[in-house]
Amino acid sequence: MGTSRVLVLTTLVYLCRGLILRKDIDSLTSEDTVNLRLSLQGVKYEYQLKKSYSYIASFYGYPTRCSVGNVAYSCSVHGMPTFPQWHRLYLAHLEQALTEKGGTVGIPYWDWSKPLQKMPAFLDDEKYNLEGEILDNPWHHTNISLSGVIHATNRTVDSRLWSLDLMEHIIHALEYPNYCQFVVQLEVLHSAIHFLVGGASKYSMSNIDFAAYDPLFLVHHANLDRIYEVYEALYRERGSVPGTSCETDCEICDIKGFQMPLEPFNRDDNPFPNTRLLATGWNMTDKTVFDYNYDSLTFDGLGIADIKKRIEMKKKTDRAFAVFKLNGIQRSVNLRIQVCKTSSEDEEDTCESAGDVFILGGSTEHPWMFRRPYYHDITKAVLKLGLKLDENFRVLTEMYGTDDKINSSEISPQPSVEFRPAVGKQDAPLSEKKKDVIIRQDVDLLTEDEMNALRVAMENVQNNGTQNGYQAIAAFHGAPGQCPTPNPDVALTYSCSIRGLPSFPHWHRLFVMQLEDSLGLSTGIPYWDWTKPGVQLPNLVKDATYQIKDGDSPKANPFYDAAIEFLRTGSRTSRSWPEQGVNLDDLKDAVLLALEQDNFCDFEVQFEIAHNLIHALVGGNAPYGMSSLEYSAYDPIFYIHHSFLDKIWSIWMSLQELRGKPYKAHCAQSYIFTPLSPFNFSTTYNPNPKTYAHSTATNIYDHEKELGYTYDTLTFDGMNITELEHFIRFNVTSRPRMFVGVLLNGFNKSAKAEIHATLHTGERYIVGRFAVLGGPTELGWRLDRLYKVDITKAMFDAHLSWNDLFELSIEMFEFNGVSIETDLPLLQLIYQAPEDSEIETQPALLRKNIQELTDDESNNLRDALKKLQSETSADNFENIAGFHGAPNRCPPHGSNRFACSPHGLPIFPHWHRLLTVQFEQALSRLGASWGIPYWDWTDESTALPKLFSDPEDNPFYRYYIQAEKEWTDREVNLKQLNLLDPEGTKMLFHSALSILEEDQFCDFAVQFELLHYRLHALMGGTKKYSLATLDFSAFDPLFMILQSSFDRLWTMWQQLQYLRQKPVSGQCVYKHVDSSMEPFRNPDINVNKMTRENSLPGLVSDHRRLGYKFDKLNLNVFSLKDLEDKIKLQKSKNRTYAGLMLGGVKNSVTLEVYLQDNQVGTINILGGPNEKPWVFERPYKIDVTDAMKGAQLTTDKPVKLHLKTGTYDGSSSSEEDMEVFIIERPSGSDHDILVVPINKKTPPPALKVVVKKDTQVKFVTDDVVVPMKDFNTFTAWKACNLPPSLQGSYDFGAEHPLIPGNYYMSPADVDLCNRGIKIHIFVEEE
Repeated sequence: MGTSRVLVLTTLVYLCRGLILRKDIDSLTSEDTVNLRLSLQGVKYEYQLKKSYSYIASFYGYPTRCSVGNVAYSCSVHGMPTFPQWHRLYLAHLEQALTEKGGTVGIPYWDWSKPLQKMPAFLDDEKYNLEGEILDNPWHHTNISLSGVIHATNRTVDSRLWSLDLMEHIIHALEYPNYCQFVVQLEVLHSAIHFLVGGASKYSMSNIDFAAYDPLFLVHHANLDRIYEVYEALYRERGSVPGTSCETDCEICDIKGFQMPLEPFNRDDNPFPNTRLLATGWNMTDKTVFDYNYDSLTFDGLGIADIKKRIEMKKKTDRAFAVFKLNGIQRSVNLRIQVCKTSSEDEEDTCESAGDVFILGGSTEHPWMFRRPYYHDITKAVLKLGLKLDENFRVLTEMYGTDDKINSSEISPQPSVEFRPAVGKQDAPLSEKKKDVIIRQDVDLLTEDEMNALRVAMENVQNNGTQNGYQAIAAFHGAPGQCPTPNPDVALTYSCSIRGLPSFPHWHRLFVMQLEDSLGLSTGIPYWDWTKPGVQLPNLVKDATYQIKDGDSPKANPFYDAAIEFLRTGSRTSRSWPEQGVNLDDLKDAVLLALEQDNFCDFEVQFEIAHNLIHALVGGNAPYGMSSLEYSAYDPIFYIHHSFLDKIWSIWMSLQELRGKPYKAHCAQSYIFTPLSPFNFSTTYNPNPKTYAHSTATNIYDHEKELGYTYDTLTFDGMNITELEHFIRFNVTSRPRMFVGVLLNGFNKSAKAEIHATLHTGERYIVGRFAVLGGPTELGWRLDRLYKVDITKAMFDAHLSWNDLFELSIEMFEFNGVSIETDLPLLQLIYQAPEDSEIETQPALLRKNIQELTDDESNNLRDALKKLQSETSADNFENIAGFHGAPNRCPPHGSNRFACSPHGLPIFPHWHRLLTVQFEQALSRLGASWGIPYWDWTDESTALPKLFSDPEDNPFYRYYIQAEKEWTDREVNLKQLNLLDPEGTKMLFHSALSILEEDQFCDFAVQFELLHYRLHALMGGTKKYSLATLDFSAFDPLFMILQSSFDRLWTMWQQLQYLRQKPVSGQCVYKHVDSSMEPFRNPDINVNKMTRENSLPGLVSDHRRLGYKFDKLNLNVFSLKDLEDKIKLQKSKNRTYAGLMLGGVKNSVTLEVYLQDNQVGTINILGGPNEKPWVFERPYKIDVTDAMKGAQLTTDKPVKLHLKTGTYDGSSSSEEDMEVFIIERPSGSDHDILVVPINKKTPPPALKVVVKKDTQVKFVTDDVVVPMKDFNTFTAWKACNLPPSLQGSYDFGAEHPLIPGNYYMSPADVDLCNRGIKIHIFVEEE
């Protein structure tokens, strides 16, 4: 893999020293004080330049030691998530220098959370007495030599330091569970100390250029590091694992930032090897890599438990915040904040001071911009004015430098206001559907009469030349701009439509209402649901003409296009939607991501940017279309698009009610109190009294009550509100995800954006897309938080992992393909850990061992099954059995149909679990008091259970297939069922045990599926209408019992994984988690609401949610602990497996596998003519340990097996020899060794093979003399473009460790590569 992989550091060099203790500066002993002063003095006079104090201090600011391109900057990190890590490393680096000079005490911390009255004497005393000698205190100041002139660092302490409640700011920062939000709050808090201690002095803490020269910098940042450690401890208290492990509802918010080296510590000239080798953000998330501890993690007397209580108490009260978008301006500033009552023009403002915000800066600082807002608590000031926290008031700021007032807003616009209700507080309930309101319907469900009524009304509005007419309404949105700029000194007008602000949904709700009222119909503007598969333009809008009645002359369709009259050029709107329709799965996922948010402002950002993609796709490169801000509202499709957007907002509000959380835009309080133009204009411009009355959008949430309209249904993708929330919790947020975060702003153009992941080889993948709607008349905007693009599927499809070496980039294009240069901040790669959702359990039916059923229990199950088999309802036995094979119902549309059961896929266990539940629920509906029993075919009994083997009046014995006019049949192979090993244990027990040994789901699923096929074959034999064929196996009532048995085996494996502390799912499942398991989702086939609602793989992983449980989880007589002990015993031995790559062959077949003349295994595959094509990407393993020993074969050469293949009914057979993979499993090891045969005349056993993490590879050959070569990229491998470098070569016969990722391999011989002697190995993440 060479340089295409992140280097794994296997050996770290540590300087030998004991654990060092960092103490409170106020609790230092006299011995500590002397030691710290002498060691710092030694560092200041260090003759080795790069270990000296001044040189290390320059890492932070001046002179600059880092650069971007040709521009030099300071190396210190500000405005980025790695701010705490860079400073942690800086302290450790300086501490290492102190240690070398005899320091035995860690850098002390200055706990400024306590009430302050003066500076600590340790820092403030200019001199000190050492055994009668008066010496300079090295912690008082540092002399800086600049061009031969000496400047001493200075402190001009601002008196506000003594009254500032810094403890409240600490509590507030620690309140945020999101790490990146915590860092924003922490960094701004830390700037207060810099600013207030340094004051107006240039050579002081208040200037980034020279701050680190003042030794106070060290004790200040030691205290910050202590806060960071408390944050991590609180994270663990919340049940999450912080740092790079990131488990349970946590977020790594800047993966690439954490991977990047922390400069300049990473450079070769760093004399301290530990800080050089550990110089990444990743490493600095774990402070234990350095040998220091703090004497206390209390702040102002509060320990971690006390802090947690304080945080919870704060959350239980209403609060108000000023919300800032902050960035650096290369100087330090103080924003003085005031809260003011809203007053009339002839009244003076009544204001109250609300504190200060400080920003540290300097001429050498690297440009930065927070990707998240900064929140400043203004609650006390609002209440002091006698105001309610949720009413209208203003927040004003004045900006000051260290010595003067700055008349500039370049650091930030005026802050907005957030009202944050107490936890658990809800908004007023939304109205239930009422009578006498307009109903907006799905445009695809409109009748011809309804469409024609809309067309006639739209034609009338388009012919109306008044302010209620189409041209005047469309102009509200874009051109010609009707809204003045916020700056009264600039005589320009802009588009009125809101972009990039939280009032975007409110403005567009009123805008759609403006047209709806002008139409004057009793039905509302219909909505276009573009989340449907293969979505087409609706019939209402797609044709240029229409007829009211057959035989009428065609009329121009007013929904097809419209004039843009103000241009006076005869221009009309146009579109560029593909005729074949569009699959918008990524857009649907983007909307789901918006609906997932439980804070309005987070929802709004995702919602607004997602909506732009429809504008882009419909408008394309059309000059007067949806893709232009100026003209989009002139296209009539705009309104049915935004009707659906408004429905999505309504769905989100209903979800919030269900979640017990506020639905109003409290986070954007000041925006909501700002009147929305032009709806607030006089009747000359806006004659609509309803939109005028609601132009201050505080009361438009309840659109039924306030605006008089509603929707036919609040469903999304066929799910009602409860089902949708269920889906989000258990199928979306319950899995790990990868996002790219983009901090967007307007740039006066519309654009389509592509996010690329580019490997070091130049190979590039598109991993995400979105669009921006804009134009020359837009008012400037910038988001205050990241727009997140989910790239999980794209990364999976490209076989990319977050720890691969790749660069993220974004390209913006106009719709004619012209590239757009933007100044967007760096993208952030974000990992979101799965949320630990509570399991919603149903009343559980008990699944019992079939051998332990009483007669009454057996009769109860038989009675229910008789009823089910004789029923004629849609939920009868024949219909449910038909889910699996015949009559081949998938996909639901089209002529090319397949059996629905997913064979050869990792969701095989999930699908069959749900089908078993389908049978079980039907039996329960008809009186069954018990779940479907399981049959432990590994136990010592040799007779078949009577429940399904007794032929006398027994519905479990057989079933008459109505569609085929045939009875199901069986041909049981009792000999193979009861085959024993030399110790008297069933061979099937060993087969099951080997499956349970697998500790990675994707490997487990392959072995599991094949054992399942074995049982089908042993019970069905050569019979067509039996368990032996895919088409008819589910019609044998024994099928459901077998599935219950295998479902129990899967459950046991899951429980063993919990014991092993290993994942119960795998990467191979993630590409399927959003795909419905058919036909369960189809209401035309499946009338069972429970299985329909749980038709996604992620919803069935935990069987407790599906209404059943097992009486016990044992195999044979062995408990889970016994089984794990047996597995450990197995793993203590060296074992060898043959690995076969299997796939479907459109029939059920048996493969007898021979090594020389010794049969080593039998493989059964269930299939049929209507099966979906499938192939495993992982090898199926057969244990050949003893056979290899008996044949005196080793794994150093390719191994051939002989295969005899026959169809289940004996109608055809074949034989062949083949080279196979060998998998070695060394004793006591958790890794496998994949042995790959490479020969000149025969390709490897498969073109691609997938193996689990930590697998090693060994190539073996009979005739190839050149080493194997990794081509690094698929493109080079496919074209056989052999890399010139020797890097990435793999010798034959050696074991090569592989880290997760792609390996495109071939012998280093172009001719052999072109002849197909090559293999793609993908090592999967766990």
